[in-house]
Amino acid sequence: MGNSQTSRCSQPLTNQAEYRYERVDGCCFEFTPCEDGNWSHWGFGDGSPAVPSPAGESVTHCFPCSGTAFVVTRSVTWQGTPYSFGQTVYTDCSFITASFEYDVIAFSGCPDPFVGCHDCESVTLQFTDTSFSDNQIVSWNWQLRINGSIHSTSSLQNPVFTISDWEWNTGNFIDVTLTVTDECNDRHSIREEIRGTC
Repeated sequence: MGNSQTSRCSQPLTNQAEYRYERVDGCCFEFTPCEDGNWSHWGFGDGSPAVPSPAGESVTHCFPCSGTAFVVTRSVTWQGTPYSFGQTVYTDCSFITASFEYDVIAFSGCPDPFVGCHDCESVTLQFTDTSFSDNQIVSWNWQLRINGSIHSTSSLQNPVFTISDWEWNTGNFIDVTLTVTDECNDRHSIREEIRGTC
């Protein structure tokens, strides 16, 4: 799939409905007729209603989803003859990045009086999603591994995992992977190693 951000009018003009376009911001494009004519009717191929515009006037349209190809069609009637012209617009403009933070929120099964987390039975970790996307993030896939083996998984946005005190404090390799997917099916993953601290 290409990343066509602009187009030009053909010389000489081969279709009275021909237009050119350019990206103006994000997934928003400006469409300009190559020649003045009667009213234009624009179809943007994304399920939105057709848009009329006066002769020769540009229209701006923002597509709802990136990384997708839309066929944009302009229809006009010129000297009694109908014309239609379509081009494929690639909106490849999505930005998505996975990120997270975590905190130790509880030590359980600790002796009383509490003398240190090394004597507790388990540790509870709160993970907070801080990912960003140009579009709405719709799914989260978490994996917590200890020494290479999957310990816990979650599809919650902000999960809580509990591991044993031994797993937390004996120098094990604990790594967490988060994969986020947005409404356009764009995805990104991050893997981070964490170490137990009291």
